[in-house]
Amino acid sequence: MMEQLPRAKSYLRRERELWRERSLGFLAAVRIRFLTTQHFFDRPSFDYQPLPWLGFKSAAVRGVGTEHRWQLINTSLPQGVSSLKDVGCCVGFFCHKFVEERGGYSIGIDHNENFIEIANRVRYVAALESAESFVSMKVTPTSVRLLPHTQVTLLLSIWHHWVRDFGLAQASSMLESVWNSSTEFLFFESGEEEVADEFNLPFVDGAREWITSYLTKLFPEAEISVVGESNVGQYGHYGEAIGAKRGLFMLRRTSLA
Repeated sequence: MMEQLPRAKSYLRRERELWRERSLGFLAAVRIRFLTTQHFFDRPSFDYQPLPWLGFKSAAVRGVGTEHRWQLINTSLPQGVSSLKDVGCCVGFFCHKFVEERGGYSIGIDHNENFIEIANRVRYVAALESAESFVSMKVTPTSVRLLPHTQVTLLLSIWHHWVRDFGLAQASSMLESVWNSSTEFLFFESGEEEVADEFNLPFVDGAREWITSYLTKLFPEAEISVVGESNVGQYGHYGEAIGAKRGLFMLRRTSLA
């Protein structure tokens, strides 16, 4: 009888741990539903990035464009790249994909704490906890210098927000800091003609041409190419620009070419 007591205690301890884990999982699932619906009982959905790990296989506005951008990034990177950060990561799609398909380690940075919470839920569900991390941080002309160094950096549709919020000179200085934190590659995307007026973008004679010239002057030491383009998405306020495409630029340090 005395010999059975430790076994019973061990069994009860395992049962309590299992119950706790299931309860926390249920509460996390409820929280994710709350974050992805307007009235809780709506059908959960995302506009920008799909999260198939949580059952969101599509995103209404730019899901196709997001998946296409990952394909362009993935096929452009050589084997052996082991670290990536995504500045303005949203719910972490690119970080999850990088770890899942290429291995290595990823860091996602976004000022929206709800997005970070959702991204961390994917870490748990997809068992990626040891291979990625997410940081809630608003990137400003001051805090941009705190970005960690990684081989690859993604800065996708973020720079034009900096131009509007801080002005072109400050946005350029911030972009230089981002490049300095990238030891090998920087993937850069900006809004183009479809948001030029909204974000006070200084495009002359075509956005793509202006951005190419701008990056070339700012980073003469980089090899710069457009690896492809993707659909912007069906944002209603774009009006006639619905269906527009944005170029995906890749900057590579010439010492690696």
